[in-house]
Amino acid sequence: MFEWRRTLRGTLSGIILAAALLPCLLTASYLIERFRTVSQTATVGALEQVARFLTNDVERDYQLLFATVEQLSSDPDIIYAAYTGAFGAKAQQKLEKVRQIHPAAHGLVIVDAFGWPVEVAPTSLELLELEPISPQLNTFFTDRSALNADVLDIDNGQFVQQIYQLQSRDQKEQVELTSNHLFMVLSPLWMSAADKEELHELVGALVVLMPVHSLINAAEKRLGYAQDMGISILDVSMDGQSLLQTQLDRSTLDRHLQIKVQLELEYTEATIELTLGVERISALQQVEALRTELWAIVAGLIIIFGGVAYLGARHLVQPIMVVNQLVSSYANGDYSKKSLKLSFRELQQMATVLEQMAQRIVDDQHQLEQRVKARTSELQTTNEELRHTMDQLKAAQHQLVEAEKMSQLGQLVAGVAHEINTPVGVAVTAATLLERQAQDLEQHVAEESLTRRALEEYVSSTLQTSEMVRSNLQRAANLIRNFKEVAADQSSEHLRQFGLLDYVNSLIKSLQPELKGYQLDISVDGDETLQLHSYPGAYSQVLTNLIMNSLKHGFYRDKHHHIQISFEVHEQHLLLKYRDDGRGIDAVTLPRIFDPFFTTQRTSGGTGLGLHIVYNVVSQKLGGTIEVHSDIGDGVEFNMRMPLALPNRNDAK
Repeated sequence: MFEWRRTLRGTLSGIILAAALLPCLLTASYLIERFRTVSQTATVGALEQVARFLTNDVERDYQLLFATVEQLSSDPDIIYAAYTGAFGAKAQQKLEKVRQIHPAAHGLVIVDAFGWPVEVAPTSLELLELEPISPQLNTFFTDRSALNADVLDIDNGQFVQQIYQLQSRDQKEQVELTSNHLFMVLSPLWMSAADKEELHELVGALVVLMPVHSLINAAEKRLGYAQDMGISILDVSMDGQSLLQTQLDRSTLDRHLQIKVQLELEYTEATIELTLGVERISALQQVEALRTELWAIVAGLIIIFGGVAYLGARHLVQPIMVVNQLVSSYANGDYSKKSLKLSFRELQQMATVLEQMAQRIVDDQHQLEQRVKARTSELQTTNEELRHTMDQLKAAQHQLVEAEKMSQLGQLVAGVAHEINTPVGVAVTAATLLERQAQDLEQHVAEESLTRRALEEYVSSTLQTSEMVRSNLQRAANLIRNFKEVAADQSSEHLRQFGLLDYVNSLIKSLQPELKGYQLDISVDGDETLQLHSYPGAYSQVLTNLIMNSLKHGFYRDKHHHIQISFEVHEQHLLLKYRDDGRGIDAVTLPRIFDPFFTTQRTSGGTGLGLHIVYNVVSQKLGGTIEVHSDIGDGVEFNMRMPLALPNRNDAK
């Protein structure tokens, strides 16, 4: 018996038995709060149901009204009255019938295409001045594309007051309006052609006037069956703006349980909302009285049982604090073994379990440290292998790029050699002829048979042959000089001063062997006085690769093509543009043309490095940017932008 009383469970049972009344009161308080919540929820549910019924009724009425207006807009009597501008008894009768069926239509007016009223219902509105709505009518008739009805919001208190006064017996009586707004429905009246089904001529409009004041009154009448609940309309808003003349303050709104419902009306995209509410006090009056009485009882009981709880807490806190200190020491990293002797069996078991957990944590930490060391070593080895593989890939890519450059230079050498062969061959033939003529002259001199005529023929032939030798050797020298300059620039990375226009023209001349076989015109446009201090070989590589890319991928040999190269200086930058009129590049291929090893003609010997070299030279060596634009069948355009002052480079020398 003594051991049972020393357990924590027995001690807590005694305290709960001594303080049984307090939980009962708290439970009662909780139930009262729940009753309050349920009562409030029920009130809100009833409010939502009333709002739903009201919304359905209002939407149904207005859908029927809009359907009637749409049907009335196609009525021949209505259209004929608007078309002729003459008063029509049948049209007026139909308007009056619609007004009687739909009280929300406070007034109906037929206007012609000039905005003048033709028929009205009720007839008391014949004196109504339509000037306040003239701008809306003019806009409606100006927009000839208006096929459906429009619902407009008119904010004019005097106009609304005039509508009510004209329909009142005492026209001097002022109606206390809850809102200065009214909804105006404009439905077009179209005169159809006799031989066509489509609309032919806009002859007028059917105007329906619906004051918001009447809408609110009709809605409040529909709420008559819910008067015992105290439900009222607090606000009517359109697109977040209140339509009421007098708005409730924040304190009044806070005293109500509110719900907002949205009206879905045709022919308007505006959001119309009704705010319904019921006073909180009337809904929760009995609950609040019961709640006040309960808390008075609870306050007295708390004082009584507070002493009991204090005495019990003193008995429980001491061993719990010892366990708390043990947990705190473990949390601070002190996992040393501690032997505690506690007065409660449950707390003693808890302390034992905590000591076992501390020992397990120490063992797991040791294993984790060993595992982290092993994983770290494996990651370092893997990183080294990846770094070595990346270096090999970069070296291989660099070798392929250099091989591509040398391949282009080799093609240039072969082309120039073929081009030089013709003038050199002609020069050799002319020199051989000159040698034979000299031998003939020597023979005539030796035989003393030289005549004046033979000497003159020899001199004339010698001059012609010498001119032929000189011109062909000069042509070969020019080809060699252009090739030497371009080849030297492409194979070196030295800075020098050069004229860009002359250099581009020389580059194009050196590429003439490659251009043979194509019907091609190349135009160069730019400032001939522009001097650059840069890498001419870089410009040669860029333009050579672009021209060769156009020849291989863009041009047809049996069609005439054109390449345009232009450049200008803008804000300390050189803007270089290259454009051809070839096949163009599709949208799928265009984003990948600068990728290394990407080519659309790999089976034809393409390496996919030409435009990759262009991108690297422009972006890295020249410190610029390059953009490409192309469409299928519209050629390709490259726009390059390089700074005139080159960025700092380690190999600037």
